[in-house]
Parts: sequence; structure tokens; C-alpha cells
Amino acid sequence: MINAIQRYMILFGALLLTPFIVMPAIAWRLSDWGGPSPLTHGAQSPFMADLGLLLALVILLALGGVVSRGLNTAVGLFVIGFGVCLIAFRCDTVETFAWSEASIWALGVETILWIPIVAVITIVVFRFSKGLRDVYSDYSTPPAGSIESLRGRDGLAMLLCGIPAVGVTWALLANWSNGQVLGAVFAGAVVGGVIGRLALPRTQPVLLFVGPILVGGLAQIVLASGFSGTMSDALVAGTAPRLLWVMPLDWVGGTLGGSAFGLGVARMFFGETLELAARPQATVRA
Repeated sequence: MINAIQRYMILFGALLLTPFIVMPAIAWRLSDWGGPSPLTHGAQSPFMADLGLLLALVILLALGGVVSRGLNTAVGLFVIGFGVCLIAFRCDTVETFAWSEASIWALGVETILWIPIVAVITIVVFRFSKGLRDVYSDYSTPPAGSIESLRGRDGLAMLLCGIPAVGVTWALLANWSNGQVLGAVFAGAVVGGVIGRLALPRTQPVLLFVGPILVGGLAQIVLASGFSGTMSDALVAGTAPRLLWVMPLDWVGGTLGGSAFGLGVARMFFGETLELAARPQATVRA
């Protein structure tokens, strides 16, 4: 067993490594507008942008896996989310996206395309770390991150936590600066994480980390379908829907980091409730 000092050393050591891991991904997303592109296809070389992002994600996944095994699953996913947030924070905002005259549909489509990637990352971390230790399981419980656990009713219900998460994100969006948008997505994911953990305390929250991305991407597609005119004109007029301010990497980084943090908040403030729910349920026989 590792003591508290060692736990903090592992956590802060991992967080200090992440900026160096994501540097190539940021540099290779350079666009014609001078900064890192918020969308992959807006980079000068989309192939290099994808390659840099892929390399960063693979290394972050390895780092998150080690942290999840040494500490816990939520902390490992938080480290990965922190790395993606660093990339998103350095990328340009919706303002640059608007002036580039890219299709508004690209926002929702690229966000949706992130779902299988985030799902794989989450499943790998849950399988490697064997899931949250305070979730009750017995010999009949499918392994954390297995197909059986994901396709169950409670496992799929975790996706619904994306609805309050996106709702909170929408309510908190005040401007389209990087920090504000990331903060709104992060806070929304925290709320979704707390709700999911308390509502389904006996379920490994694997799909919790996908819900806000799914709901956010679908919301952006719906908004794009009813959008008329150009994004630049809408931004100038102040009529652009707020959820269209959120870039795909904002959804991914904020959701991974915020959902993991939400699990910690639920454990911190509602630990006794979770412990009671984690106990084996007595079987009543007639």
C-alpha cells in the first residue's frame, strides 16, 4: 500500500508530465490563422494534426493507466482529461472558427466522432484498473468495462447524465474565451458525474464519460440544422447559440476531467450514502 505522500507525488508528477506530452499535438495543429486550429480539418496539415493528437492520446492513456492502477480509476481519467484540456486551452476559439468560414455542421460531427475514441480510452482505463473500488461487485458481476456491463440497463443509463451536464454547461457559458468554455464544460461534467454516481451507486460509471460528449454533439447538430446565415455574422450580432461556442476538444477534455472530478466530489460529500448502497442487498424469500 502507498501512503498519502506517495499518492500526491504520483498525481502531481503525472500532471507535471502532461504539458510535455501534449506539446507536439498543439504545435502540429497550426492553422493559417496563426494559432492551433480548434478543429482538425482547419489545420495546415490535418494528417499531422491527427498524428500529433493520436500520439499524445496514446501516451496520456499509458500515463492515465499507470495512475489509475496506483491510485484509482477516476484519478487516472482526470489526468488524461487534464492533458486534453491543455490542448483545447491552447487552440483558437469559435471566433477563429467563424472567420475561417468552416461549416457549422463540422462542430457537431467532429464532436460525435470523438465518442468511440473516448469510449475506448475509458474502457481501457476501467479494465486496467479494475474499476472503482467502492462499487459493489460479486462473482456474478461483469468485469468493469466489459461489453456485458456496458450494454446493461444501468450501464447505458449513465449516458443520460450528459443531459444535466450539457444543461449546466449552457447555463454557465458567458463568453467564448477558452478558459470560460472549458470551465463551463468541466463544471457541467462535475454535476453529471455526481448525479450518475449517486443515482447508480452499484454501477461502474464507464459511459458517464461519454454522455456529455454525445448530448453536446447532438445538440450542436440540431442547432446547426436550424442555423441560417454565417457564424461570423451571428457572433457579431450576438445571436450565435451558446452551445456552438464549444469546440470538440472542449467537450472531450472538460468531460473527461469534470466527470472524474465529479466522482471524487460524490465520494467526498456523499461517501456514507455510497457505502450503504455498495453493501450487498439482502434477498427476501417468500
